[in-house]
Amino acid sequence: MHTEHITHCSLTKGSKSH
Repeated sequence: MHTEHITHCSLTKGSKSH
């Protein structure tokens, strides 16, 4: 499972709207 990837992606998007 790629939980870290999902968390990182969500965290990145939440921090900065790419």
